[in-house]
Amino acid sequence: MPTPIAEDWWRLFRTTDGVEVSHVDLRPDDARETEAHARLDEGERERCRRFQHPGPQRRFALCRAAFRPILTRRLGCGDERLAFGAAPYTKPYALLDGRPAPIAFNVSHSGDHGLIAVAPLGA
Repeated sequence: MPTPIAEDWWRLFRTTDGVEVSHVDLRPDDARETEAHARLDEGERERCRRFQHPGPQRRFALCRAAFRPILTRRLGCGDERLAFGAAPYTKPYALLDGRPAPIAFNVSHSGDHGLIAVAPLGA
């Protein structure tokens, strides 16, 4: 596994009532993009390759690479315990040790900015 990520392209933006919102810097940067791609699992890399243009590829890779450590910190677990599930036409969800994690999340991006919101279920 690669060395721990230096949080140089994302940071906590705001916390309100247990909901944490992090900002992700999505500007082009070869070093960050290389590091982000190294963090993706094979399924995420395949999904990234399906984007036909570099902008969407970059936004997906940088947001997804920031997303995993944000969730593992929030859940207090290692990356190997975290997975994702989704049913057709539904929102993805986090799995902790194969069971639904007690959190909800949303990832959004536009242009050079991404936002990742994480909240306890029921918030």
